[in-house]
Amino acid sequence: MEATSTEDATLKRPHRRKRIAIVGPVDPFRGGIAKHTTQVALALNARSDIEVCVFSFRSLYPKHLFPGKNERCDKTRAPENLDISYIINTVNPLSWLRAVRKIRDWRADEVVIPAWTFFVAPCLGVIARMCKRNGAAVSMIVHNVADHEEDRWKVWLSNFQIRAADRFLTHGTALADALSQLGLSAPIHIRPHPIFEQYPDATGALSPRAPLELLYFGFVRPYKGLDVALRGLAASGRRDVRLSIVGEFWEGRKDTDALIERLDISDLVEIVDRYVSDGEAAEYFARADVVILPYRSASGSGVVPLAYRYGAPVIVSDLPGLTEVVDDGETGWVTPAGSPKAIAELLNCEVTRETAAGMRSSIADVRREMNWNRFVECLYPEQSA
Repeated sequence: MEATSTEDATLKRPHRRKRIAIVGPVDPFRGGIAKHTTQVALALNARSDIEVCVFSFRSLYPKHLFPGKNERCDKTRAPENLDISYIINTVNPLSWLRAVRKIRDWRADEVVIPAWTFFVAPCLGVIARMCKRNGAAVSMIVHNVADHEEDRWKVWLSNFQIRAADRFLTHGTALADALSQLGLSAPIHIRPHPIFEQYPDATGALSPRAPLELLYFGFVRPYKGLDVALRGLAASGRRDVRLSIVGEFWEGRKDTDALIERLDISDLVEIVDRYVSDGEAAEYFARADVVILPYRSASGSGVVPLAYRYGAPVIVSDLPGLTEVVDDGETGWVTPAGSPKAIAELLNCEVTRETAAGMRSSIADVRREMNWNRFVECLYPEQSA
């Protein structure tokens, strides 16, 4: 019998797919991080050269600490084509160990973990370090280097997780610069936040109520500057505008109601103080002429790509995490952070339904570039079989 050469045997050996474990919140957990992590998992899982297993949370936030009403969305289901284990409890170290054992037994080559808040950093930092000891490389998708309320102890906890990574993927240069300032040697990749194309098309259930429809979307927190938008709207003097505030208030609802009444704009403002389903969100975005993000601080936002999904331009603060994905005058408008006067001037001089509609072609060009396949390609260039 003729011997088979080592080279021939290598060529005939079936290609082994890279095994990537993803550790983080996914659907049906609420919020942008869960939706982002879900899309990363789906994009990787669609690759022929990669095998994916997700290790998610059974409990993300204790009820007495979670400011919202429910950390899961009842109308959202876990993707059927993903292998997901909901086993991690952020405050139960024994569950961390179980997750690490399962990742090891699954023989993961690499682990992908999001970094976004100090609260989950001890859990994810420990899991990352233990996975590395078991031989798996760790990639972190960094949404925030430190919390927006930068108490020293919160920064320390966030850094504990971040320092466990072998490489990073961020959405902009501001985050990359913040990582570099930590003196880390791990490589840093930059790629804009992809478009949430999985959101459904709108049915047109919501009709415009005024010549200009504005939308403020997402969890309401002080750093997001809702009060700046309200003061700007009032200062503009326009009465032909309607502003929809759609998102759960984590704090400040009474103060917001009082401010609206004091500014005498109650008839211009609609508040939907709850987490809305993807289908409901589609209707609000489709009705909006412009989406407004008057943030005081930001490392990025998933609201901008969501607005682009529905062809809506945005008004954003001049913060690096936002201006990198907004072309001023083409896909939206950029204003000084914390300036109601600037928003008022913009509403009076430039923002109309017609100017917003004129930006749709530029937004369509951006949509083609900001996709999930290109995003994950930064970490894992596709390998031919």
